[in-house]
Amino acid sequence: MKYTKKTFVNKSQPPLNAAYFNGVEAAIEWLCKRSAEKATEGTGSNGTTYVVSIANTTTVPTGDELPFMLQFTPTATNNAGCKVNIWGNNYPVYDISTGKAITVGEMKAAVPASLVFDGSRMWYSGGGRYLKYGLIKGTAGQWDTEFPISLPDTLSPALSNPIAYNGDLYASRVFQGVWNDYAEYRQADGDIEAGRVVVEMGNDTVRQSVGRLEPGAMIVSDTFGVAMGDWTQQAVPVCVSGRVLAYPGDPIYSYNVGDPVCSGYNGTVSKMSREEVREYPERIIGTVSSIPTYDSWSDKDIPVNGRIWIKVR
Repeated sequence: MKYTKKTFVNKSQPPLNAAYFNGVEAAIEWLCKRSAEKATEGTGSNGTTYVVSIANTTTVPTGDELPFMLQFTPTATNNAGCKVNIWGNNYPVYDISTGKAITVGEMKAAVPASLVFDGSRMWYSGGGRYLKYGLIKGTAGQWDTEFPISLPDTLSPALSNPIAYNGDLYASRVFQGVWNDYAEYRQADGDIEAGRVVVEMGNDTVRQSVGRLEPGAMIVSDTFGVAMGDWTQQAVPVCVSGRVLAYPGDPIYSYNVGDPVCSGYNGTVSKMSREEVREYPERIIGTVSSIPTYDSWSDKDIPVNGRIWIKVR
């Protein structure tokens, strides 16, 4: 309904007549139908069945009175499948964001709740599944602004505005959630700098490479967008797939795009000869992707420090 404000001036238009007052009455009636009514809880009300009443609305709204809005402050947190008893009937409460019956704990005790009645159900819009923050860290099925597990002090760059979901997370596709590579946290025998090559020790841990053509070689990443595995103070994120910055063991000008590399001395990558590629294909970490000419990468200002991009195979 659109309302046009009128300005009255003594002894001038617009006139006060029946048509005008009927219009005012129609506007008042419309506002009453569309405003939220305050309900109060009665005897026997609990988290399974909220018994409420509205002083000015004693019969079930119908017709153009729908949808009908009401508000009340529950004295108990709801149970799963709760109902609202009003106008002599029990109406199930549904989550307006999911179209399903609300789950336990969505309507909080002593927190005002807004409901929309459609003639057969109450729709709750105070909780929902848009993004539910947990009041207690680690609550299943809720999001937290605190991680339920501790993060490594050496995580670089540090997380900004982190959010954690406590449960299984599914997405058909994910965009803009990555930087350059997919990493796995691996237990290490000490602190190892990002960009260094590490190799398998055969006991589920890794160490920094000390020579060329070592088996099980990987590169420690500080450019990953997705990481899996158990992080501790003695774990390092190694690139599993994608591009990662690595320290070259040979003069940087000797590297060309497409050159295959293996482990090198002091945790560097080393160029492989054609003969080595034929004899030791399993020792290939990846191929050279590009030689940076900039000092830092991304809006997080990741220092390049003379490293080169390696596309991990």
